[in-house]
Amino acid sequence: MDSLIIQLGKTSEVMALLPLAYAGHQANLRVGMMVCREFADCLDGASYVEKVVFDGQPWQLPEAVEQARKLSQEVVVTQVNGPKEVIAKYAYSQIGRTQAVESSFDRESWNVAGALNAWGKFPLVFDQRNAEREQSLLPANHRGKAALERKLALLALDSVTSPFLNKDQLRKLLTLNCPNFEFVDLCQVRAERFYDLLGLYEAAHCLISVDTAHLHLAPAVPTLPVMALIQDAPDYWHGTAWRPQHHFYCRYHDVSRRAMELFTAINRLGRQESPAILAYHGGLRDDGWTSFAIQPGSCHRDSANCLHDQAHYPMLRAAIEMFTQTPLPHQTVILVRSDTKFKDYPATASACQASPPRYAYRMNRDQAGHDTFFPAADLFAARVELWKQILPELPDMCMDDGAFWSRALLEVFKMHGAREIEGIYRES
Repeated sequence: MDSLIIQLGKTSEVMALLPLAYAGHQANLRVGMMVCREFADCLDGASYVEKVVFDGQPWQLPEAVEQARKLSQEVVVTQVNGPKEVIAKYAYSQIGRTQAVESSFDRESWNVAGALNAWGKFPLVFDQRNAEREQSLLPANHRGKAALERKLALLALDSVTSPFLNKDQLRKLLTLNCPNFEFVDLCQVRAERFYDLLGLYEAAHCLISVDTAHLHLAPAVPTLPVMALIQDAPDYWHGTAWRPQHHFYCRYHDVSRRAMELFTAINRLGRQESPAILAYHGGLRDDGWTSFAIQPGSCHRDSANCLHDQAHYPMLRAAIEMFTQTPLPHQTVILVRSDTKFKDYPATASACQASPPRYAYRMNRDQAGHDTFFPAADLFAARVELWKQILPELPDMCMDDGAFWSRALLEVFKMHGAREIEGIYRES
């Protein structure tokens, strides 16, 4: 075979690398993947990759590499979890490194393969699906989405390697706060092959998942909205990276604080509201729009991996890259701080949708209701096309609680003819 990928990790890590194998297949290469026997069934659904079973343990990477080199001259080690010295020797040495440099383990796997630039550009494909097995897993009362009185939502709150301790409480709260949804607990669904769940994924209106294999299967159905609850221990690197289909992305320690935002994101699915609101950092609590939060820890580039601090503030360009990739049904996106309030939201939203782009300085409102001008821009509104256009022009700044990044963004907006509007304030 032309190339042999080694990934001895669990099903989630194997699926994260399947798009890399598919990319090789698209280039007319004969690609194989060496996996542990326990997780080899996952490859039965992909005809484009040759399955090579390793009869050993995930930490036996030296033995796996020795076996692989007998089968292919091009061996690509993508395993980044395991004994530190072993991973450094066999994985990081491929790119001249000795340790992790990316923000998450799944991006790191692509990085050590020398394919980070292709991350997210190739689909997760299972072309050997079994329709009969998939049909048997659908709810008994399901005859297409329209057949259910309530929308179908998939729930995956159990994880062996990344347990979420408040799963029972969250399950109850979801039932109470999202009454229009019929929840199917995926841990109760017994599939012969893990990818047999794809029939359920295609029938569902959304997936709510902790950091487990169910989250990594979702890219095979890119139109499925995903509410992703992400591991943050022992550090953020061990959590799954954000993807465009993640309508909600939250670290475990933040779930309790952001629970109402999660419920709102689920209940708003399917609505065609405009414009979209990007709130840094946290969700807006007012009604009348679709709100997406830019949270510390949600960007693949942040102040932790770029500036080596502990705050995980998103980098401005990375945050803009994220929301311009999200499949929003809106042409206009507004970026504000989460504590921003609107004097007249309909009027402000209408002004924001006009061309050219808009920006607004904030007023500070005291307890008596008096407003005082503050020289910091807290609102930026533009069509998605312009956000993409200005991306290369922006300095690489972190979105901390200060005003430096917003000042830089303001100057770039002005260069593109942005006009000032009024109507926002923050309470002192």
